Amino acid sequence: MNENVSLKVKGIQTDMDGNQNIEREEYKGRYFVKNTNHYVIADTARYRFNHRSLEVVKNGDLNAKLIFENGQTRVCDYSTPYGRLPLEFRTKQISLSESEREIEMSVEYEIFNQGEFVSKNHTIISVSSSL
Repeated sequence: MNENVSLKVKGIQTDMDGNQNIEREEYKGRYFVKNTNHYVIADTARYRFNHRSLEVVKNGDLNAKLIFENGQTRVCDYSTPYGRLPLEFRTKQISLSESEREIEMSVEYEIFNQGEFVSKNHTIISVSSSL
């Protein structure tokens, strides 16, 4: 895969009532590999991932460092213009598939706020070579 990539992020969020919200975002970014980690640097976020974990650092109106590891629970702070929001992320499953032209990472997790269930989430990140 070359350095210039297309990054597609699809997020499926299901609340406690079963209502689903689907969001899709697409970015251009730079891709590289260092040691066993894949990196994608886009305008407002940095992604670092491998077969066991995903780290997302977001910058802009919303600042956050999210870490997902199979079977692990992490507390992450969302910093918004209105203040800090500590959220608990419980990672259920991470999978990574790679080909010569595309990488796809899938993360299933739940979000809790002060111990209360907020949502069940499935995020799919696709990285492919830009033409």
